[in-house]
Amino acid sequence: MMHTGAARYDLDRFGIIFRPSPRQSDVMIVAGTLTNKMAPALRKVYDQMPEPRWVVSMGSCANGGGYYHYSYAVLQKKIARSKKTQIWLNK
Repeated sequence: MMHTGAARYDLDRFGIIFRPSPRQSDVMIVAGTLTNKMAPALRKVYDQMPEPRWVVSMGSCANGGGYYHYSYAVLQKKIARSKKTQIWLNK
């Protein structure tokens, strides 16, 4: 995600700007494994976003748990099964 803000890809020219607050955001990118402890915080941030809002699940960790798939602390495919997720990106 850091590369997209640099000069080579320059997403600013398309109006895509990283925002520090969920209240200023339209899209949330989930780029890691979602654990039981992190799920309430993710939901809180999602609820703070204004309508219309989208969720992008990026990578195998966010889509299915990745290497930690069978861990007791991982929400098993909750992001991938969620109706709130509109885009899934896998490697």
